[in-house]
Amino acid sequence: MMEFIRRHQKKIMVVLFFACVGIILFLSGQNGSQAFWLTYRLSCPIAEIFYENPNYDQILAVMILMRKIGRCVAFSVFGAMVLMVVDMLWGQKVGWKILIPASFIIIAFSVFDETRKLLIEGRHCTWQEIAVNIVCGLAGCLIVYWIKRRKGTRDSHKVA
Repeated sequence: MMEFIRRHQKKIMVVLFFACVGIILFLSGQNGSQAFWLTYRLSCPIAEIFYENPNYDQILAVMILMRKIGRCVAFSVFGAMVLMVVDMLWGQKVGWKILIPASFIIIAFSVFDETRKLLIEGRHCTWQEIAVNIVCGLAGCLIVYWIKRRKGTRDSHKVA
């Protein structure tokens, strides 16, 4: 199994990257009532963990928190995957400059994902949401870059 993964690592990474993009686009592409009810249904059992008999306002508070956490996680994972795919395409030769195309992709996708909501009934777009997407995407990207850099430094010490 590990040999299969090593042999097809690039293909697997590309598939995972497009799956991540697809999930983000699917979730943000829902109209206002679909997005509300999907999140509401997920929030009800979670609200019961924190409140004995949660009322509507408590469920909404949990729902808002879930949406914010979900956005941060989704775009952090997206940013991490962008860096891995860009690194896979350009390789280690580029060094820190790999952050430039990765950052551009993260910014462009974040703006696209939010502004396309203007075309969807019951959805809206704010600069704050775009900024959160960008910041979370760049954070995921930088974390992976830092890990890869530390791993590379450690590997170079082992060789010496």
